[in-house]
Amino acid sequence: MSGAVSRMVLSAGMGFFAGVVSLVAQDAKPAGAPASPAQLRRLLAATGEEKLVRDMSAEMLASARSAAETAAKATGKPVQGLAAIETAYEPERLMEIVGSVYASHFNAAEIEEMLRFWESPTGKRLAGLQPRIVDETREALTKWIGDHVAAPPAK
Repeated sequence: MSGAVSRMVLSAGMGFFAGVVSLVAQDAKPAGAPASPAQLRRLLAATGEEKLVRDMSAEMLASARSAAETAAKATGKPVQGLAAIETAYEPERLMEIVGSVYASHFNAAEIEEMLRFWESPTGKRLAGLQPRIVDETREALTKWIGDHVAAPPAK
């Protein structure tokens, strides 16, 4: 890795770390009434995270099943523990976990403010476009890095 790229990576890493430390320092337990499970579910549905969690759950379960089957074939032993894996990757449980993360940072009034946005026409549009925006951003950053950072030196 070139010196310039190393410095850029180090700088980005230090910036990320500083941001995380800053967020942790600022983000105390939310004051006010806690968000209800119903509010948290609405938020996950409105932001599109519910679909992501369901998709992720299915992918994780398929991967775990495949790994268990491969291990069983390699060892000659029957597949074991799939019930526990299915329980661990159950979408409802994963959504409870994601909701609890939001609840640890935001109170009920703040969740309602978010819901007003996410359930508005603009919020719904953003939720629908977000996967595309993430993909386009990834492509643009990859191209930029290829053009500016990883490009071979000019001869």
